[in-house]
Amino acid sequence: MVHRPQFGSTINVSAVASLIQGLTLVPIVEEFVFRGLLLHRWARKWGMTRGLLLSSFAFSLMHKDLLGTFVFGLVMALLYVRTQSLVVPIVCHALDVGLVFVSQTVPGMGAVNWNLSLCFPVALLVLLLFSYSHWPKSNSFLPYFSARQQTKDS
Repeated sequence: MVHRPQFGSTINVSAVASLIQGLTLVPIVEEFVFRGLLLHRWARKWGMTRGLLLSSFAFSLMHKDLLGTFVFGLVMALLYVRTQSLVVPIVCHALDVGLVFVSQTVPGMGAVNWNLSLCFPVALLVLLLFSYSHWPKSNSFLPYFSARQQTKDS
């Protein structure tokens, strides 16, 4: 008889469904709404910087951790503008959901004590450098409109 280790005596169907939804539907819908729609509309109306900040703030209002999700939303918006594709923010968002799920469900992962006094300054420095080097110019086009602008200019 072959021994096959089991992950548990029962499978938590709601956790599996939540994971599948969090890895697929949630990142696609949230990135489409906050980067694809709101960022475009608000950047056209109020300028790129205000559009980036306001769409990131709106994103953070939909989550528990306002500061963390504001920063996450801002980085996703910068990635979207820089890569001119929603695919990159969607994949990053799905990876984030997966990491949160693992840290909350895998035994022992929640007990890991991250040393915030070391992680926070390093993360802040990386975030500031990333934002500075990837912040779009005031005359930059948003991805959807840049294709339209290029065809209009030719």
